[in-house]
Amino acid sequence: MRPRPDVTLRPASDDDAGYVDSLVLADALVELAALPDPPRSHLARMQVVARREGHSTAWPGAVDHLILLGGVRVGRLLLHRGDATLHVVDLRVEADERLRGVGTSVLGQVCTDASRAGAAVTLSVRAGTPTEQWYRRLGFVDVGAPDPQAADVDLVRPADR
Repeated sequence: MRPRPDVTLRPASDDDAGYVDSLVLADALVELAALPDPPRSHLARMQVVARREGHSTAWPGAVDHLILLGGVRVGRLLLHRGDATLHVVDLRVEADERLRGVGTSVLGQVCTDASRAGAAVTLSVRAGTPTEQWYRRLGFVDVGAPDPQAADVDLVRPADR
């Protein structure tokens, strides 16, 4: 994973909350595309709130970063640092910037930081998606025996890579 020099991270501020919510909302609207409006919009907004609250409850202390491309916001990385792991809680890139190496560069930075600390990188991803396959191409493997009934799969990039 080669980092792009034009991709950087900066801590998110309270002023960035609306931007982060807009990223989550855009993806939720795509996921719910089969539904008619207004239920689709209403459910998507509910997902934004549920994800925000769920992340803060499940990962207290996770640090929110904005992903910058040439200094312009293009995504978000929510990262939790544990004793022996870095957990990617949420990695999200704007749809127009996907498939251009932005996410790969960010994940490369996370893996480099983890490697220096002797830590593994962990994450959960929706099973059977292109995103799961992307993580696997980048060296992530199943944490344990996969559950074929589970909607998400837990992956790890071991510390010794």
